[in-house]
Parts: sequence; C-alpha cells; structure tokens
Amino acid sequence: MKSRDVIDIKTGRKIGYIDDVEIDPDAGQIKALIIPEKKKNWYQFFSGREKKTINWNDIYLIGKDVILIKDQNNYEELDNEF
Repeated sequence: MKSRDVIDIKTGRKIGYIDDVEIDPDAGQIKALIIPEKKKNWYQFFSGREKKTINWNDIYLIGKDVILIKDQNNYEELDNEF
C-alpha cells in the first residue's frame, strides 16, 4: 500500500500518498493510514514533517494504484514524532 495515492471521492482531489500504517498488534488489524502533509511554505522543508491519519473505517476502496477515502475532513493531525 505504501506510496499509493489517496483521493477524496467527494472532490476527486488528491490528498497525498500512503507513507505508513498504524497497526493494532493485539487485533492484528490495520487501524489507520499515515499520510504526510503537503508543504505549504518553503521553511517547512527544514522543519519536521507533519502527518495525518485516515481511520480504516473512512476508506471507501483500495485499488491497485489508488486508495479512495470518504471524507478528507475526517482525518487527524499527528505530532512530528514520526
């Protein structure tokens, strides 16, 4: 799944790409997908990368080259600890 494009099905806009996954080791399931946030300013190049999570329940379809999500406003910001 890594590096697949993530697309919002409502707008057709590319949200980003899969950088990592969050796994629940007890259940043996994927909990969320991790997406790096796009750089908005040139100085963000030197700062830590901000990332967002998309909950597994918000995924509409996983295709060969793309992942479709239901609502781009439904993902959460993560700290720069990754």
